[in-house]
Amino acid sequence: ERDKIKKVQLEKQRMANFLRRTEHERKMKEAEDKVALKVSYTYTEEEKDAAFEKLTVAAKKYDRSHPGSMSLDGFEEKQMKPHVFREMLKRTFGIILTGGELGACMHYYDTKGTGSVPSKKFLIHFLKLGIAERGRDHSDTL
Repeated sequence: ERDKIKKVQLEKQRMANFLRRTEHERKMKEAEDKVALKVSYTYTEEEKDAAFEKLTVAAKKYDRSHPGSMSLDGFEEKQMKPHVFREMLKRTFGIILTGGELGACMHYYDTKGTGSVPSKKFLIHFLKLGIAERGRDHSDTL
């Protein structure tokens, strides 16, 4: 008799846990969809130039070996959705992009059209851009 009651209670608990977990997952998905940006890939040439000018300036200033430089840990994800990409640029490098500028960056880095930016590709391009710009400045001063 006692075992039956225990089994029934255990089954109720498992069902409650399952329902709670699925409800939590549903709410998290809704919240992510609400926050996710719908990126427009239509942008002007000025917006594209402004976006890459901002990236170039930030890349030139960023030095990974400097003790006070921001960590790149946020870019460890394989892919970044547009809202995550925009937020990481803002937090890590201080780059604030408008909608059109974000669209230009997404179009440039998202070559496969997945709607997300490959972190590795972005970081490689960003760091190479910084090295090239610092080298160009150095050769201009000589």
